[in-house]
Amino acid sequence: MSRKVLIIRHAKSVGGRHDKHLYPKEGAPLSDQGLKDVSKIRDYLIELGVDIESEPVAVSELIRTRQTAEVAGFKTIKSYSVLNEVNTGLSPEELERMLQIKLVPKEAIDRAKKLLENPPLENIWVTHGLLVAGLAELLRIPKEQLYIPDMASVTEITLT
Repeated sequence: MSRKVLIIRHAKSVGGRHDKHLYPKEGAPLSDQGLKDVSKIRDYLIELGVDIESEPVAVSELIRTRQTAEVAGFKTIKSYSVLNEVNTGLSPEELERMLQIKLVPKEAIDRAKKLLENPPLENIWVTHGLLVAGLAELLRIPKEQLYIPDMASVTEITLT
């Protein structure tokens, strides 16, 4: 049985992927630009007919996904560790080289497998780019269609 899920990549946070040491526990909060960008998520979801105030949403345990959901207007928010950012163990330079040629790190594929084995019941997930890339790889979505979506974007996928 297939199921459609809306995947939201969190809005821009303070710092970046190389500044994890500054926010070791819950990750970096949204930047001022990220807070502004959440309005486009909200507008798009409303355009799709999503009742933001009553629709439950699944987020990672990191603050930027929760803030993205809250600022968008979601009221029922549940955290899942399986939606957390993927730690590849690669140096920033190695990861950048992989991203430039659209390779999906093994750790992202492994996390995506774990996610698909026991997905959140919610049909809207706020998560991170590498996890989306892992999902796209496993679901055989062509990379030109979906690799790592832009920050503050919404992508519909079908789980099979």
